[in-house]
Amino acid sequence: MLGWVPLRPIRVPSAVLALVLLLGLVAGPAAASDELPTAQDGAPAVNLEGTWHVLVHYKDSQVGNPDMERWEDRVWVFRKEHNRMIWIDYPIVAFDNKSGRFGAVSGNPRARILHYWEPNAVQLQELSRGPKVNSRGSREKRLRPSEDGWRSYGEASAAGAMTITFTTHWFVDDASGHPVFRMEDSMGSATLDSIEGGTRYATESIEKDGDVLRGRFDRDGTRTGTFRLLRTAPVRGLGSKEEQQERIRNREAERFRRQVQEAAGATAEEAPAGASGQR
Repeated sequence: MLGWVPLRPIRVPSAVLALVLLLGLVAGPAAASDELPTAQDGAPAVNLEGTWHVLVHYKDSQVGNPDMERWEDRVWVFRKEHNRMIWIDYPIVAFDNKSGRFGAVSGNPRARILHYWEPNAVQLQELSRGPKVNSRGSREKRLRPSEDGWRSYGEASAAGAMTITFTTHWFVDDASGHPVFRMEDSMGSATLDSIEGGTRYATESIEKDGDVLRGRFDRDGTRTGTFRLLRTAPVRGLGSKEEQQERIRNREAERFRRQVQEAAGATAEEAPAGASGQR
């Protein structure tokens, strides 16, 4: 019949114990450092801090030609300050190489060309050095932590019967997983029903270790399509007012030079015909 036999403690030399503990401390972090942080579905976790070029391809159901391909681009900057996230939206992006972006449409020389514009190799190089932005029309929001991301704070003051208020709130849901960026606007007064609208960028795929995000775009349910966020170097300004005016003068001079060349070419083509008519 088997009985209970007390186990005798085994003495481990302190040098051996120290070596085992040291190996455990070293092996643990080394194994973890070989892998990027991941979201719940295994995709690389997204670090939003930094500068992003936002390109949207969409169609607009509220215009006369709803099947036409349209595009827009902008730049977002995210910056952490203590326990807050600063989100800056620059709606005007400038490229030295303007190929495929704007053209003369119905008398407007700066109309967006109706197609799905994609940056060419030269334009991608410009973005890699940092996008050029115009601060005109830019907006900035200070976001506080939410359950799974960030949200702007502050409510509009109470509206009077004759006062119309406009409020906008920005959200980033699932910030470290598949971020969903939302901009929600509302306008109204104490005597009028509020008018609400919003823009939503819902990430569906994460590429290049979190430096490229792709997903679905929706603005008020009428402009729908896809978007791509591309991480870039920090933004660059357009320069001083004098430098901007100099660039405008240079563009006007170049446009005038081309017009003169075209006119001279047309005159040269007509000259032989005129000469033969006089003989």
